[in-house]
Amino acid sequence: MELKILEEDYIYVNEYGEKDEFGFGWLPQLFVEVDDGRVIPVLTKIPFNPSTLKPDLDEAKRQIEKILKENNIMI
Repeated sequence: MELKILEEDYIYVNEYGEKDEFGFGWLPQLFVEVDDGRVIPVLTKIPFNPSTLKPDLDEAKRQIEKILKENNIMI
């Protein structure tokens, strides 16, 4: 499996990602492109811990793993 990191690729995000009410994608968003060409958004919003108001990276990891498992993607 090849790892490719695209930073600030607004065209990619606008094509495959979530958008705001004006139709614009935001960053960061995380996608997986599978061998058959499908692009699956796996994390479109960073979850926050409600008690600390800081990014909850453990919850983000759980959400990513859940989406990958639901789509039968092994990395």
